Amino acid sequence: MCELLETDLKLRGYDAIWFTSATDALAALRDNEVDVVLTDVRMPGTSGLQLCQQISTTYPSIPVIVMTAFGSMETA
Repeated sequence: MCELLETDLKLRGYDAIWFTSATDALAALRDNEVDVVLTDVRMPGTSGLQLCQQISTTYPSIPVIVMTAFGSMETA
């Protein structure tokens, strides 16, 4: 799914890079200017919701879009 989203965004003229862990994503945020973060709820280690909280605290100006194929009323 990450590769598909990356390809689609690049075809639309956006720069896009993806990571398989929140740790790698947070490291990239320290080193790169980022306009928006897309994350899945289910990730190995730190969940996408935890990543969202960390980004909102550390980088409050970066919007985060959380998506998942495994939805429930609790995570909504």
